[in-house]
Amino acid sequence: MNKKIAKTSLMIAVFCLTISISIPGQALASWMASYYKTHPMSTDQLRDSWGKPVNVIQMDNGVEKMIFGPKDVVIGYTYFLIKDGIVVDKNVTGN
Repeated sequence: MNKKIAKTSLMIAVFCLTISISIPGQALASWMASYYKTHPMSTDQLRDSWGKPVNVIQMDNGVEKMIFGPKDVVIGYTYFLIKDGIVVDKNVTGN
């Protein structure tokens, strides 16, 4: 009986940990997108703030991905998604 309780408790703990890790990440992603909807930033304003991009990638859907440095060892490069000359989202490249 003790093994069953321990196994159930472990499963509940893993489930709670998974939920607590995934929800904040999703909330941050939607917060960033909604932030740029209510606080528009032009490409010129972005370059004034961040300088010259390290790389610019033209994506198929008409969105431009501007990657800025320097690279952070842990999270990678910061990039912005631009559509029609306005920033629509911000994220990091990962390692």
